[in-house]
Amino acid sequence: MRCLPIAACVLASLPVAAQTERLSRPELVLKTVVSGMPTGSQQEIRVMTAMIKPGDRTPLSTVSR
Repeated sequence: MRCLPIAACVLASLPVAAQTERLSRPELVLKTVVSGMPTGSQQEIRVMTAMIKPGDRTPLSTVSR
């Protein structure tokens, strides 16, 4: 009967050990400078795409204003 608590702990920890952390990063598709935007004479536009699956994490983002 001593093996039962140990076996339960081992089995409970298997899903956590089997999971690997996935980091989804966006892929740059287009980067260009345009004129005529409402808030400035020239601004940079970037178009990105990303595939984020359940359980994936995304990198932290900082936005300068």
